[in-house]
Amino acid sequence: MTYSGIERCLFLDEAIFDSSIEVEKYEYAVTDILVEHDITSKVFNMLGQEEVERRIKNFVWSFSSLQKWIDDKEVFLDQYILKTPSAPIPPFRFGDAMHDAFHRYTMDMRKAEPRKYGHVADLTNHFYDYMDANASDFDPQRFKFYKYRGQRAITFYWSLSNMILECRSEQSIRNVEINGIPVKGIIDRMDFIDDQECTIVDYKTGTYTKSKFKPYSGIYWRQGIFMAMLLRAQEREAWFSKKVEFHYLEEQKKHKDVVIHEVIPDIKAYEHVENELIQADKELKELTGR
Repeated sequence: MTYSGIERCLFLDEAIFDSSIEVEKYEYAVTDILVEHDITSKVFNMLGQEEVERRIKNFVWSFSSLQKWIDDKEVFLDQYILKTPSAPIPPFRFGDAMHDAFHRYTMDMRKAEPRKYGHVADLTNHFYDYMDANASDFDPQRFKFYKYRGQRAITFYWSLSNMILECRSEQSIRNVEINGIPVKGIIDRMDFIDDQECTIVDYKTGTYTKSKFKPYSGIYWRQGIFMAMLLRAQEREAWFSKKVEFHYLEEQKKHKDVVIHEVIPDIKAYEHVENELIQADKELKELTGR
């Protein structure tokens, strides 16, 4: 389990760097850790051996599930194998509303003759429609707050004119494999440079945090590389991307100059994330002893 924002205590640091203290290192298999927390017992007791094996055998990785496995294997098993229902989380539902609004707005553009984007009010109304349809997922005060927040974000982002006509929205990629491992995902937007090359765009709400883009460890860096790998894995179209852009829909208080953060995929990055995927898939299958 990962705990963000918690620092190691001073005396532990001092102990580790004190050459007079002999530190023994132990290596544990993922199954040892999960058994220690009694997670595998819970999974097998609730579903049965045969059903657990079936779900793991047929499991298809997405970026979200890979990140969850890396962050917290216990939560992963609860969410993706047991599939325990959870209550809607207002910030996530707000993010869904923003994504849905931009998708519908883009689809309106693609249907128009000639192609053109509508007014900012059209985009805002799509957002309101989603929020109103899911109002029960918010308490009244939060509902009002997120509606206002979304309207401000839409007005801010729309004013920057960061949307082009030659694009695809909510591109679903399924039934593909990376190194023999089934994967899937949805790309928020693909801005085409020509018939084959595109820039992958992912919408973000909330506060920009530079550490999330740190190569080889940052969550958004990993997401960017995974999405580029996903696009390469599909064979229906000869699409590829040399760049992934994360578009912050809300104006940043501390980083006012940050609207777009780029992640550039390369061979080393592809290999790193692919190895993480291979390791996660191997560890997951180890739970059934196969």
